[in-house]
Amino acid sequence: MSEAIDITGLETWGVKFLFPLPWIALMVPPMVFGVEPVSRAVAPHLPILATFAIWTVIPVAVLVSLFLSARLKALRMVGSALHLRGVVVQAVVPIDEIEEIEVVDWFKYNGRNPVRIDFEIPNEFGFSVYVLPASGEARDALFEAWTRRFPDRARAPHLSRGPTRARK
Repeated sequence: MSEAIDITGLETWGVKFLFPLPWIALMVPPMVFGVEPVSRAVAPHLPILATFAIWTVIPVAVLVSLFLSARLKALRMVGSALHLRGVVVQAVVPIDEIEEIEVVDWFKYNGRNPVRIDFEIPNEFGFSVYVLPASGEARDALFEAWTRRFPDRARAPHLSRGPTRARK
């Protein structure tokens, strides 16, 4: 039996469910009390700015955080296969189907960057997933397993910038 390596930890589930909560919580007072009283309470001298924030900034932040947390998956590597777990759906994907591993440098959580894994063949989660490695060693183990299979396609994770082919 091959050794199983947990690439992500329990923190992934915490981020997945807790990241959208503050933004959702900011939407509760306007829904309960109405937009006008809340905007006057938040910014009595600039109620129009508070109203703008309530109607645009907060809903957009909720949608973005829900989108990002929905794309975040737990990952375990067993032999030459990746075991991806969502809340309900699970998938087993061979390492051979990985097209690109990219460190997402525009977002950082607790000093670590998420990693985007692009697949050649879509699976239950589509063409790509995001994972939050538990440590730099876990990220390096994933990248090393991939580079052993495809040394010609691999680049250093910090140099990997974007997909190598256009999406259909």
